[in-house]
Amino acid sequence: MICWRLLCVLLVLSSIHADPDTVESKVDPIITCYVSTWATYRPVGGKFDFSNVVPSLCSHLVYAFVGINPEDSSIKVLDPWNDLEDNGGKGAFQKYIQLRNVNKKLKVSLAVGGWNEGSANYSVMAASPVRRKTFISSAVKMLREHGFDGLDLDWEYPTKRGGNAADRENFVLLVKELRQAFDNESHSSGRRWLLTSAIGASPDVIRSAYDLRSLSQHLDYLHIMSYDYHGAWEPVAGVNAPLRGQSDEDELSVEKTLELLLSSGAKKEKLLLGLPFYGHTFIASNVNEKPKLGSMTLKEGFSGPFTKEKGFMGYNEICAELERNASYWSISWDERSSTHYAVRDTHLISYDDPKSIERKVRFGMKKNIAGMMVWSLDTDDFLGDCEKTTGYSKFPLLRTINKAVTAALQEREHELAKNKKDHVKKNNSSRIKLNLKIMFPVLLIHQHVTF
Repeated sequence: MICWRLLCVLLVLSSIHADPDTVESKVDPIITCYVSTWATYRPVGGKFDFSNVVPSLCSHLVYAFVGINPEDSSIKVLDPWNDLEDNGGKGAFQKYIQLRNVNKKLKVSLAVGGWNEGSANYSVMAASPVRRKTFISSAVKMLREHGFDGLDLDWEYPTKRGGNAADRENFVLLVKELRQAFDNESHSSGRRWLLTSAIGASPDVIRSAYDLRSLSQHLDYLHIMSYDYHGAWEPVAGVNAPLRGQSDEDELSVEKTLELLLSSGAKKEKLLLGLPFYGHTFIASNVNEKPKLGSMTLKEGFSGPFTKEKGFMGYNEICAELERNASYWSISWDERSSTHYAVRDTHLISYDDPKSIERKVRFGMKKNIAGMMVWSLDTDDFLGDCEKTTGYSKFPLLRTINKAVTAALQEREHELAKNKKDHVKKNNSSRIKLNLKIMFPVLLIHQHVTF
């Protein structure tokens, strides 16, 4: 009788598993950093090259840009003197790739396209099987020859700016064939290349340009260009990258972009939310008016001392200006968009800073997306000129992202561990009850037989 009772106890105990206190595996933060390589030609104070990069702050670097040869659709180097080592060139390709020696996990990809490339060359190439093959062959050759870890497609945008309606389907064909070619290369070399794409954030572009369900099957990551929602090209001052729009119906916001992408078939585990390291500038059309968001403005904004582009200022230019001339600027926080704007006379700047960047990171990570993307490293405060304001010696925006993403991932891990622990407890309780139900009649039978 004692043996039977002992057997029952052992059976019950065998159904109980140890409660997990930690998650079995941790996910490294995904923080993809674009570098606009023409920043090497900026004046002292804004000049940026590989030596300014802190490799530990990025999981992926994207070298922007190479272009498309309109004659045959092969990939072409746009700045041989800067990119290559030939004929006394600066060899920036290799210098950025060698940053992997500092961060062994770092992946360095090559971006093809960009705003200046436009859409027409991509459209012509993607529409032709022959031209797609040429493009893909040249991509494989370039990645292999220079040692890049992947290719980033920056087509701005399918079906727009000289493209046509067939671009949507042809883009999928291009991505699918690239993925197959990269997989074939992986089988022979043992090295898997990344395939990513920058995608537009406006609802019009998303709906017309992308078959997101199909693209998500073949791309490793989709880099959401969730900025440039408003700028000096509009007649009123607006927010560059609003977390939320000015009304619930306003679709031009980070929130609405993510909602639309996810509802349109994009896989959340492949989405990277784009964060701007720059702001847009405006000049009020009424010289007697102190501008605010929504004020009527001129067609062109003002420029910064380094980037020298009207309507645009890098964060490094903005924070330095606001710190240097603090008494002239009035800084306000717009709660709806979760961004700052600064006003001086007829001038207004809409920009992101560590506070607004952290809010966007928190918002995106709560949606369980893969991580963040930044445009671009060269306009963060990479020299630490604004340390008094930001509290960081260098790269305040990028460091804010790292801190916020890491915190969000830790919260995910704790939540996962808690859910797993609760699930195990619930299952153990059910098993114990079931085993007791099974063994109780056995005990009764045994006792009956014994007596």
